Amino acid sequence: MLMKNKSALLLAAALLAGISSAAAQSAFAASAEVGSSAAVAAAGESAAGSQSQLDELHLKIGSRQAEINGTTATILRAPFSQQGTTMVPLGVFASAFGAESRLSDGNTIKVTLGASKATMTIGSKVLWTSKGKVTMNAAPTMVGGVLMVPLRPVAQALGASVSGSDGEIIVQMPKSLEESSDEGSYGDGSGLAMVGNSYYGWSMINPGTKVSQSSEDESLVSFSDAEGNYYLQVYVAVNQPEQDSESLLDNLAEEAKASEEAVLHEEVVNSGGESYARLITSDASGMLSEYRAYYANHKIYEVYLTVADAYIYQDFDSYAGLLDSFQTSYDSGNPEIEDLSTLTDEGQTLHSDMYGIALDLPAGWSADKNGTDFTGLEGESIHLNVSSNPAGASLDDWTEQMKQRLAKLYVPSALKVVSVSETEVSGEEAAVLKAEVNSGDGWKPFYEVLLIKDGHRYLMEYHGTAAAADSSTADASTTDNSTADTSTTAADQVFDQMLQSAYIPFDEIEVYFGSLEDRSQESDFTRTTSKTSTAYGFTIQIPRYWAAQIDQFNQSYVQYSFPGGSFKLAMGETDDPELYLGDLASAYSAAASAGQNVTVTTEKSTIAGVPATMFTIHDQTDGIPSTKRVAAFSHKGVFYQLTFTLNDANATAEQKAAMSIVEKSFQFLD
Repeated sequence: MLMKNKSALLLAAALLAGISSAAAQSAFAASAEVGSSAAVAAAGESAAGSQSQLDELHLKIGSRQAEINGTTATILRAPFSQQGTTMVPLGVFASAFGAESRLSDGNTIKVTLGASKATMTIGSKVLWTSKGKVTMNAAPTMVGGVLMVPLRPVAQALGASVSGSDGEIIVQMPKSLEESSDEGSYGDGSGLAMVGNSYYGWSMINPGTKVSQSSEDESLVSFSDAEGNYYLQVYVAVNQPEQDSESLLDNLAEEAKASEEAVLHEEVVNSGGESYARLITSDASGMLSEYRAYYANHKIYEVYLTVADAYIYQDFDSYAGLLDSFQTSYDSGNPEIEDLSTLTDEGQTLHSDMYGIALDLPAGWSADKNGTDFTGLEGESIHLNVSSNPAGASLDDWTEQMKQRLAKLYVPSALKVVSVSETEVSGEEAAVLKAEVNSGDGWKPFYEVLLIKDGHRYLMEYHGTAAAADSSTADASTTDNSTADTSTTAADQVFDQMLQSAYIPFDEIEVYFGSLEDRSQESDFTRTTSKTSTAYGFTIQIPRYWAAQIDQFNQSYVQYSFPGGSFKLAMGETDDPELYLGDLASAYSAAASAGQNVTVTTEKSTIAGVPATMFTIHDQTDGIPSTKRVAAFSHKGVFYQLTFTLNDANATAEQKAAMSIVEKSFQFLD
């Protein structure tokens, strides 16, 4: 969705101008009273600062007084030393050298100067430069509303040299680098009348300066005009079901309601052969925004505009020319359109911030925030993990272990091990385990790449979609072999692309990471960890291969997941446990009566020495059959409910035994 958080917009503006978020808020407050010129004054710094052609910066630890090419200047916060690293306000790079700073995804900062780039994340010591990954001694951090970053690594990433002594630091930037900073710039600097994205298929009149490409997949891009009067975003959601403009308008209205924004105007517009939904809102601070939503080419396009000096919805009429120019198409033959996209059908390079691993993946794939998981447009996914290799364990040992683990996770009718082979990844020998799994909704490719280097195990898991299964192992009901063959080729292409492009910084990982245990790949399902709740008075054993989703046992709800299943534990204080039990029984009985292929059985048992009612529910969701076992009982005014869910495809003896261990291990402390 679009970034509608006004504080996030203020922070983006602050980073872009090199001012603090507090100063930016003052600027917006001033603009609401007397216009945009006052906003610039209130901020204390103007956009002109970012156009400075100065090439030398002098700083002192503990002093806000700086010297920019011989001219004294006051910076937002005094530089300080942290973990042996000099931290400076991010804005000094804009003020001194004309660098451009952009905020992406809430806490990722991108700094560019000519062809040089530096990307970092608040709280992370990883810095990505034009030459690769750098591990800094300190992480960017917010101090009193000012973003402080490590001076030397950022300056060097932009092409500057850093020297000095006795507390004074000198940063020198070659003018040739500064003069190239306008080349390839977006918005006003490009001189082109229009901008657009050829990959996602949209174009419009040039809105101004591009603030950020807010996602690696380019689905979200933000703009602002030179004076800071307005902020505009374009967002594209792909693979969307067909929707008419009335439905789009309903969706916009629901989003406004969820954001607690008042709707001032709404309509469906039909103009020039194109139909779209239009909504104008006001938030709690009185800031007005206009939303437009379009449907075309199985995509939903949303355009969002917020204006600093808009007081009534009619004020947006002044921006009608800009917004009306938006088109759900891109004319590649028009030389007046600047293409903001670098994506091609061949793909893109995504990075793991956690490990520094880089992969080439198809356009449209995206990385999660921790950089260990990547997701494709059709639901495909890749998971990365690094762990310590047990002493004496070989690659063959590990491969056999993972093969046996699959057999413990899937019943024979739901698993087909296709092959085990050798390959090379990032210059090192690796093993490839190819299998296909079927949870009931079709065969899906599941590939694992295993590599051992310098005492660490490197695991890459590829999970494909049902359509991507090999035709030779597809469900017998499949008759369209040509479709299956095409899907297989597409799945293998993604996997091969990942293998051939993978870059793993082995030396850096060896230095940065010590002993690591990968509990998610635990092959001994009988190994457990003891958990205790003093608030609800019990202990329980949890298998180590289960992944915690919510694991605060002194709270009233706990949840774990594992391949093909889940475990939930809920507690509630009550004076009438029979009422709880009756409601539970009624709910399951109603589900059995209303749903097809739903069966419910009930039996009496004991848990931790107290009477318990056991419900067993067999159901099918999205073609995937599963069994749910619920243990309900009470003790000293607390009603307990243990819920185990397991897909039929994963109902192996080992998985069921693990659940039995949990159920039998529950004991009260008294």
